[in-house]
Amino acid sequence: MRRINWLGLSLLAIFTALLWAPAGVAACELEARPGGVACNGEEGQEIWAIHHPGAWSTLTRYQEGEDPPDVAFLVVGDEFFYSVRGDLVGGRLVDGVIRSRVRFPALISGLARGDQEGALAVELKTNSGPLMVRYRPGDPGPAQWTWDDGGFVRLTTKRDAQVAQVRGPDALREGVERDRTNPYFSLFLVEEALNGGDEAEARHYLEALLNMEGVLWEDLVTAGSLLLGLGFTDEAEVLMERGLEARLALGLTPERMYSVVGVMVLMRDLLLNQLPTMVKAGDREGAHLGMDFLFRVAPFVEGGGAVWLDFADWQEEGGERDLAELWRVRAEENLLRADQRKYGETRRSNRANFRMYVSFVFLVFLVFIISLRGVLRRREKGNGGLLPEPSLLDGALFLLALVLATVMSGRKGSPNGEGHRRVLIREARAG
Repeated sequence: MRRINWLGLSLLAIFTALLWAPAGVAACELEARPGGVACNGEEGQEIWAIHHPGAWSTLTRYQEGEDPPDVAFLVVGDEFFYSVRGDLVGGRLVDGVIRSRVRFPALISGLARGDQEGALAVELKTNSGPLMVRYRPGDPGPAQWTWDDGGFVRLTTKRDAQVAQVRGPDALREGVERDRTNPYFSLFLVEEALNGGDEAEARHYLEALLNMEGVLWEDLVTAGSLLLGLGFTDEAEVLMERGLEARLALGLTPERMYSVVGVMVLMRDLLLNQLPTMVKAGDREGAHLGMDFLFRVAPFVEGGGAVWLDFADWQEEGGERDLAELWRVRAEENLLRADQRKYGETRRSNRANFRMYVSFVFLVFLVFIISLRGVLRRREKGNGGLLPEPSLLDGALFLLALVLATVMSGRKGSPNGEGHRRVLIREARAG
């Protein structure tokens, strides 16, 4: 039997590892820059850089260079992570390509290694103060709309691509190569190709868009609504379904999507441009598809019931009785759900009012007892009259009772609301 040359095999393994090792990883030093990060070599030369116009609070501030956003970053092995407002993006140092993105429900203010292997400690800036969240890369994060304390809704991805679109197709192509989690670069290239009459190129970027992985659910449904406006109905449906499935996987239910502000961020182009154009053109089928997208994203959005009642009337005017009936049913569901939210708030306010009334009665009763003790004390001393003679203990009890009554009373709530379907519909039409 031949002896194995272990020394030769070890040298061969080391040589192979060095040969295939990613160039620049060991010599790359990451630094934060306004709205992004950069990778610098040993001599300070820039190897690659990433810039996010969407990190600024407004495009005007970005254009004027005002209030550059803070960027938190962290290097773990050959991977890097950094913040873009509420987005945690990640990639590999070897090429600087973004391959992962998690959207948190609040602004990210800090990053550090977690106390568990492979975990990150993400500091969030909430309305109640800093909050540290443990996150393991690859896992779904606590998405937006899961907390009421974040107060944060913004698609930085879309804004990045909008700035690139202004700069031209080359900037959009660079975005496609740099950020594998942003669908809007490919989507805007589809639009540019259609405007230029190049259907083959439009189809190429459309396929690239449909094959993207790691896109967040908000970007999927928004990109789907934009594709619908470009006439790609089937492809828009694919993105919409993927987005809704991704939302459900995060534990987000449609009931959470009742904020008009949040829905406007996601469906802005559909609501302000596409649907009005379809209605003006009398395209009842197209308008139904667009409105259906909105309904599937947020069936219980505030004010949706009144809008869908008018939409049902418009469909009936065009002879679409089945569609009109469908939208009336959906409007009633929206109005009833809104009334249930209102009823829930009313129940809480009624409980608060009940506590206030009980506290008031308790306070009046205690004042009566203290006064009666004072009268009895005067008579025991032989003093006539009905005026009480309170003691120091009586005064302390009264002050204690006043504090307890104040604490128990709570806040006064809103008045009771109507809960009848026909009344709700009549009010919605009147509004």
